[in-house]
Amino acid sequence: MSFLGVTFVSLWLFVGFSLWNYMGLWSYIIFFFLIGSVGIVILVNCHIVGLIFVRKKCMACKFSKLILDHEVVHLNSDVSEEEVWGILKKVYTAENLSVYDDEDICGFCPIPSRLVEE
Repeated sequence: MSFLGVTFVSLWLFVGFSLWNYMGLWSYIIFFFLIGSVGIVILVNCHIVGLIFVRKKCMACKFSKLILDHEVVHLNSDVSEEEVWGILKKVYTAENLSVYDDEDICGFCPIPSRLVEE
């Protein structure tokens, strides 16, 4: 991701320099908002974790199948969130996924609390 951020910032500087004769300082200003700001956001988020985005991505989540099934139910029907969890609790239980004694579950994950609630 750092390479992508550097690429965007470099592209912003290159395009701004290339259009300097036609647009002047406006070339850097306009293309900063179109290209450069994206690169800076990516770079900051890669090197200062949590500064822009609050949560880290779950890379090896054991709830990935449940998350996919949750989205499939939402996409295939027009039911409320409570009804979706009612459907999913018939297949996935807190005991089956061992949410009570697993130390590897992220502290901010909302799925265990949804499985445990009545």
